[in-house]
Amino acid sequence: MALLEGFEGALSVSMFNNLLSGTNEDGSEVSQVPKVSKTFEYCNVESEQELMKNLVAFLSHTTLSRTDKSFGQKSSDFLVIEENNRQTQLSALISHLARLDNQVVRNLTRRILAETSQWMSSLFKFPQSKAYVHVREVDGVVSACRMALHKHYPTLALHGFKIWLQTPPQSPRSEAGANGEDGESKAEDPPSEKGEEASPLPVIYISQCTAAGWADTCIRQLGLPAECLFTLKCNSSAELSQSEPTAVSQSTLSKLSDTIDVDYFEKTVQHHKANNMEPVFLLAHAGTWLMGQSDNLQALSGICAKYDIWLHVVGSNLAALGIAGTIPESVSIVSKVADSITLQPREWLGIPMAPRVTLYKDTDPALTAQAGLTADYDYTDLHVIPLWANLQLLGQDKISSMLHANASLAQQLSHKVANVPQLFLLTQSSAVSSVVLFQFSLQNADKLSASQNKLQLEEPYLIEQDAINMWLYKKLRVETPKVVLELVQLFTDMYLRFSPNLSACLRGTNSDHINEITLKLKQLCNTVSETLVKRKQLVSKFVDPDPEILSPCVRFVSSPEWAGLAALRYVPEYCEKPVIEGIVVPDQEERAKEEIERLNKLLSQKLSQVYPDIPFSDGLVGKLWAIKVPMVSFGFDCDNFLTEFSSLGKKLEDPSAFIAGLGSVVESMIRAASEQLQEEQSSQFWQEGLLRHMPIVGGLYSWILPAGAGPVKGRSFNLSSGSLESTEFVYANKLQYHESKGAEKKKVDEETEKTESSSQS
Repeated sequence: MALLEGFEGALSVSMFNNLLSGTNEDGSEVSQVPKVSKTFEYCNVESEQELMKNLVAFLSHTTLSRTDKSFGQKSSDFLVIEENNRQTQLSALISHLARLDNQVVRNLTRRILAETSQWMSSLFKFPQSKAYVHVREVDGVVSACRMALHKHYPTLALHGFKIWLQTPPQSPRSEAGANGEDGESKAEDPPSEKGEEASPLPVIYISQCTAAGWADTCIRQLGLPAECLFTLKCNSSAELSQSEPTAVSQSTLSKLSDTIDVDYFEKTVQHHKANNMEPVFLLAHAGTWLMGQSDNLQALSGICAKYDIWLHVVGSNLAALGIAGTIPESVSIVSKVADSITLQPREWLGIPMAPRVTLYKDTDPALTAQAGLTADYDYTDLHVIPLWANLQLLGQDKISSMLHANASLAQQLSHKVANVPQLFLLTQSSAVSSVVLFQFSLQNADKLSASQNKLQLEEPYLIEQDAINMWLYKKLRVETPKVVLELVQLFTDMYLRFSPNLSACLRGTNSDHINEITLKLKQLCNTVSETLVKRKQLVSKFVDPDPEILSPCVRFVSSPEWAGLAALRYVPEYCEKPVIEGIVVPDQEERAKEEIERLNKLLSQKLSQVYPDIPFSDGLVGKLWAIKVPMVSFGFDCDNFLTEFSSLGKKLEDPSAFIAGLGSVVESMIRAASEQLQEEQSSQFWQEGLLRHMPIVGGLYSWILPAGAGPVKGRSFNLSSGSLESTEFVYANKLQYHESKGAEKKKVDEETEKTESSSQS
């Protein structure tokens, strides 16, 4: 019963049984792994199910006589494989292997790692290399950096960090310390007059465009001080230093590059050499994370060779090494100049369970052992099996076609985006790039506008370009899920980023999906352009308001971060001024906020009924509630909308909350006035004396000593101040008013009589 056929002949169960034990068929120890054929013919099985059936049959055969001590029965009885799902099958296979004896697992894993190493080296054209399998991408950088340190410091494994510390001069021991307990002198090395000189500190160079957190991880895991890490500036830094970041034009952006400045790197190396520091490691990119550009590896490798610096390369453009045929020189040169590379088969080939792989040129096995890439590897870790199994299943031809398809998707989307006039495509200066960066540009939209004025408005009617791009990203993420886009910030603007090498195989993205997202992009960009035109019309209504269209209660709310037509708020008059002039309702500001929130929520619901095709939303804009009007399409009438908005808001006004508050204010004022009257009466009582108020004695007392007769003091209640006031001033003014009115009337009557008598004569 054969497991896999074509392995330089026939690969039988007995051969794999020997693989488990680490011996050949004649019983001798396995010395090397058989050579890998170019097209992986030995692993071209008919189907996924056939591969897994063969593996299960093999494992069942090799473990048939073994007993799982934990469960007390044969291990093969625990192996349950689902035929339909490859990843489920692999998980079940790994779970089964985990139950085997540790030595069996080590032998199997060691052989699988050796085969995977040769397959990956052959696939990605990195000959004479070995593979280090790890989970995180940064772990490969750390392992390569560790090899570089051991290469430059041969005694690092023996002395550790002490090689960078200066050894102080040894002082002669005292006679008591030099002699033993029995008083006899012990043999010792003669003391040195001078301490040993410390080795120069290492310098690790990384690019300014390296993924965030990698630098700290490297320093922390290597146990080096922070001064050993140096960040190299990119070419874009020099371009941007000549102008303000906010003034970067599209032409300038197109020329920018996030690659390492080669001249700056060489000057930095010379500076560190002159200051007694040892450059040991350079992390370069074949496809930066953000822009997908490749460093000038040819020039960098020349500097690294001159100063004996280890060159490690990472990046998504390394996937092009797996494409059969001619590939760009900026990538193909990697196999000639790099000392190690880190690959991402999990993303590139769509294998969710696969680990990352770092290929390094094993020119010195002792160096590899010192760096811990072989001695410290846990051969009971089975996470390499998914990669090994999928490499067998796919084969070199299929893998090459998958990687070529990913590169084609990037080129296809780049050409499609270039034909959408509202979008700005950030062109790549490198020869090959697997990343597409684009954004909606207000500058391009202005060029398409029929009006002579710009669509972009000034404060407070401004709308941010980043808000529009964020809206595009959210819409595309929902409506075209097969094409994975990322929203990234480049310099001062937001861009949409598409990297098929990292997502296409995992999501199953193909050419049809690119066509679909292109059509969607055109529709959304046209919607944005139309909304900007309508927004300008809407703003003009607020700049020069028409009372028949726009109510003074409707406010335009400044919200540059809102990607839509506008943010509007209806604020009734009773929320801004008292219902009765002079009376301030307690907590009036809070009541006004609650009333504005209530009214605008209801208004948003009413508008949704009138305009069912427009998804209105409401929420806090600043400190108060507002209604957010989204993007609108052709045919939207701003005049009708504002008229309807004003009319519905007027109908929803309800000042009852403020009237109820007014009643509580009046009641509290009356209560306070009553207390004031009681205090005045009590004060008057004690001033007149107790005898004056007694029933019988009081009258006699008042007859003997009559109280002073003062004017009657009336009281009036002032609603504005909420207090009792004397009516003395009121009555005095009223009497004068009546006297003056009577005198005027008498004068008028006399003049009337004179006029009548003169007319009769």
